[in-house]
Amino acid sequence: MFSLFKKSKLDTSTPLKFKESILAKPATISDLSDPTVFQSWAKRENTREYMQVLEELASRGNAPSQEFVAQFYVITAARIANEDARLAMNYKALKYGVLAAESGIATEALNVPITALKLSSMSVEKSGQDFTQEAQSLVQIAYKWHNLNAKNQSISATDRRRSAQEASQLKDAWPELDEVQGSRTALKSSNAREAAMLRIVAAILLTLGSDAPTAVNVGEMAKEALQNISTAELSQCDVSAAVIFVLMKVALSAHDDQERDMAEMLVGKCKPIAKALMAKPSGDYTDLEFSMIDDSIEAMKKIEFS
Repeated sequence: MFSLFKKSKLDTSTPLKFKESILAKPATISDLSDPTVFQSWAKRENTREYMQVLEELASRGNAPSQEFVAQFYVITAARIANEDARLAMNYKALKYGVLAAESGIATEALNVPITALKLSSMSVEKSGQDFTQEAQSLVQIAYKWHNLNAKNQSISATDRRRSAQEASQLKDAWPELDEVQGSRTALKSSNAREAAMLRIVAAILLTLGSDAPTAVNVGEMAKEALQNISTAELSQCDVSAAVIFVLMKVALSAHDDQERDMAEMLVGKCKPIAKALMAKPSGDYTDLEFSMIDDSIEAMKKIEFS
């Protein structure tokens, strides 16, 4: 049995042998992700040549390679401190995630909109809170794949419902989203308030992830919480401050309605964001942002200590 097990491993002696063994076996995602296989080439000086093999195979339609490369760049991006490098790794994750999703890998189909919204949020931060055409295009990609996932029978019924809900929430925030547009098509021009709301809604969905309450319409709750803030202020507002402000409004409402689990879940999501915001000097914030952060922290205290 031991000899048979050894034969099942991929040949990593050279990049060419690696490529040939992937195609000959043919390799599965489990083969590529095997710790022994991965470590045998990942620690070599020519590691990049092995990644080039996987990227080449992924680009040519090899589904296991597509899935592996997409996951590799997601993990790599999470470990990188440099913002530009992290942005580049996430773009690679999106590129290969889309390829894997188009090949029918359900897990990657679900990951594509998450990565796209993450990149949109990063793009907004990098541009100084400006909702650029690049950020809009990324939200378009997320919307497109939420709609595709809502109809994908290889995805669980729960995930299909959640995908449909998140597509609806993005549509509520930006009515001109079009599910049939190609991934490189930018959103149509719209008014400044819709643009500001969309970047906030996208950030909220990213923050909540799979914990988004199915009974809550993110677009509507954001509009209600931010209705008294001017468009000019909202357009320049720090996205993270707006996110915890909206979510803590919802958390307080849930707390008052005795929905403690939801309230505590929202507090848990917002605490790391609040901590990061508080680490910056108060002078870095506008009066509105400072008020949002302060109100959110007070809401967290009320929920936690009542």
